[in-house]
Amino acid sequence: MRQSTETLIAKIEDILIGGSHLKAGELAKHFHVKPCTIYRAIRLMREVKNVGVHSIKTGYCLSECASKKDDVNFLRRLMGQRTSGLIALQASQPYIEKRWKGIEQRRQLLMIVGPLSGSTRALQSGFKVISNMKVRG
Repeated sequence: MRQSTETLIAKIEDILIGGSHLKAGELAKHFHVKPCTIYRAIRLMREVKNVGVHSIKTGYCLSECASKKDDVNFLRRLMGQRTSGLIALQASQPYIEKRWKGIEQRRQLLMIVGPLSGSTRALQSGFKVISNMKVRG
C-alpha cells in the first residue's frame, strides 16, 4: 500500500475516532480528494487494517465508537443487501444453470453459487429478528 494511502487512512480514522458520523462526500471535501478515494480507503481500512467501520444512513463511523442504534442500522443494511442478493440469485439461477453444461461445469457453478446462497432459513430468521428490534439512542 502506498504511503499516501496509509496517511489518508490514518487521518480518516483520527476523524472518526471522535464518534462523528461523516459521509464520503464530507470526508472527501475535508481531505481534498474525490469520494471514490474515500470509498477505497474505507474498504482498505476494513480489509487490510482490520478496522471496523459502520456504514449507516448518517455516514461512516468506527465500530468501536458506534452506539447500539448504529449497530442495529448497520446490521439491517447488511441483512437487506444479503437478502436482496439472495432473491436475485434465486430468480436467475435456473437460467444460469441451463448455460452450464457437463458435470465439470456444474461442479464449478456449484462452487461459485454455493457460498452465495448460504442458508435461506438462517438468513430469514435473522432478518425477522433484526426487523423487530426497536432501539433508542
